[in-house]
Amino acid sequence: MTRQAGFSLPELLVAMAIAGILSGIGFALFQRQWQGERTKAAARELAARLDELRRRAQQKAGACHVAIDPATATIAPATTNTSACGDFGALNLRSAVQAGSDLQVCIQALDNTAACSTATAGTTLVFTPRGTATTSALLRLHRPGDSTDRCIAVIAPLGLIRNGRAPAAGGSCDYSSAF
Repeated sequence: MTRQAGFSLPELLVAMAIAGILSGIGFALFQRQWQGERTKAAARELAARLDELRRRAQQKAGACHVAIDPATATIAPATTNTSACGDFGALNLRSAVQAGSDLQVCIQALDNTAACSTATAGTTLVFTPRGTATTSALLRLHRPGDSTDRCIAVIAPLGLIRNGRAPAAGGSCDYSSAF
């Protein structure tokens, strides 16, 4: 009599349990990576919009005033002297990226001396006709569960816009390997 080759029921159950554990770990890692990519997308969108407004100020030879509201994660033309900004609408970062409803934006001093604040409503950046900025600002984007924040720095007086990342627990932004 010949024996049939195959797997027994306990062997199949052990193999299925191992496969389930590995897929659960892989799914959790995928979720974390996906969240980080959404935060990165929001940071890129914000940096691109700020750079576009800086360039519009140069092209139209006028100052472009941009209001930043961290509570709603929105940037919009300021009510004063917006003719140089053109007809750009408000950018809501939470709706600009997929599943961005829990995105948090805060404003901090460039030297990291003050804590990041979401209560800094009415912060206005001004881009001059030469493409420079009159004020500096550090915008930090964070999502709960992320280990890394994204930073957008507008550096006065040159008007440089830099992307970076920082530990979510606080600390300074690293601009050398942002993306």
